Amino acid sequence: MHIENFFVRTTQRELLQGYIIKRLGTPLDPPGTQPAWGLDPSYYPGLRAGLVRNIAISPVASGWVAGVESRGVLDFGLLQAISEGMGTEVLACQVSTSSDYFGLARCVNGSLVEARAEYEGAEDPVSVLREFLRGRSVPFNMIAFSEAIKLRNGGWEVCAGPANCDGANVHDNG
Repeated sequence: MHIENFFVRTTQRELLQGYIIKRLGTPLDPPGTQPAWGLDPSYYPGLRAGLVRNIAISPVASGWVAGVESRGVLDFGLLQAISEGMGTEVLACQVSTSSDYFGLARCVNGSLVEARAEYEGAEDPVSVLREFLRGRSVPFNMIAFSEAIKLRNGGWEVCAGPANCDGANVHDNG
């Protein structure tokens, strides 16, 4: 299992959607220009030109919104822009049980304030991330994009392409 999720402290889901829609309408970042967050850089290996990007976001719960991209990547440029532009806290989490890896990062008001990544550590990666999220009062667990699609009846929406977050034209490229 390999999952990468982000979590945004906000009650302004529509504003968050605006940042996502804007980002999905821009070209991919040139190699080497994504902000360094101390985690595995999944953006360049996971995305390529011409690929349809989809980002699923949850409804607001306890002041948080969860998100996951269809390609299983974290776009640190998008997450930093959200944190800075919305003046909020953004969490990024990665887990790979096959390689016993986890990564977590916390960005507040556009500044990275915490980052941790470990390979083949003594700790259970899923437990570490659950504790990290619980410690921040995040009411979500990590999920795959395919799971988020199944939660659309529960209020999850998919931003697909540069113009909408209504779930049209959804592509699970994973």
